[in-house]
Amino acid sequence: MRISHLTNSFICIESEGFKLLTDPWTGSANYGGWVSLPEVPEERLHDVFNNVDAIYISHLHSDHFCPAVLTKYAGRDTPIYIKNFEQKTVRSRLQKLGFEKIYEIDPWVLCSIGPLELVVVPQVETNSAGLIDELDYDLDTSVIIRGKSVDKVFFHKVDNPLSTESLKQVSRFCVEHFGRTPDVVTLTCGAASEWPQCFPQLDRPLARDEFIKKCLKELRSNAEALSAKHIIPGGGRYAISGRFSNLNRFV
Repeated sequence: MRISHLTNSFICIESEGFKLLTDPWTGSANYGGWVSLPEVPEERLHDVFNNVDAIYISHLHSDHFCPAVLTKYAGRDTPIYIKNFEQKTVRSRLQKLGFEKIYEIDPWVLCSIGPLELVVVPQVETNSAGLIDELDYDLDTSVIIRGKSVDKVFFHKVDNPLSTESLKQVSRFCVEHFGRTPDVVTLTCGAASEWPQCFPQLDRPLARDEFIKKCLKELRSNAEALSAKHIIPGGGRYAISGRFSNLNRFV
């Protein structure tokens, strides 16, 4: 099983000639507020989408569900897998784009896709700190992908704000169903937010350093919860352009 990272949550998983893409996106999103790093060249996109067998879309944010990339590079008969969301927004948007094969997967259910097994991990909390709040929405997902022939397990967390306890549940699921903890995982570290650079009343250098320490501590805790062999940390950087670009030193 070959795992290739392109940008953001855009990953290509290949096994026995079968190709699965997750969250294909490049360029800008959120009205220019997010820009992929790197931007994937067009010839690379043509190569990646060539003979693609399936696409998985984690949620509807525009740096994960990108109509411009999908309609330009993916055939309308390409199978697209999504969570069986309570709100059918992702499905209806895909249908409006002309995609014919949309498969909704219930959470924690093994789905066989060619030589791969795919499991959707739902959003359990609204924040990764395990804080209690009154928000209750069904937005993000993570995904577990297992290569059957090589018996390797890949857990792609994406933006899903899973707490350490929820990640332990992911690890237990993998042990129960695959007899192993994940071999490779992606974990977010940091946050694409306005904190602390856009809060002038703060001691921003101190807040920045404290936030970095907090994020690294959380990354270590989450890595230990999953007990994976290989950890790939990542996350968006909230970069400011124009006349306020000097605030980037507080990011």
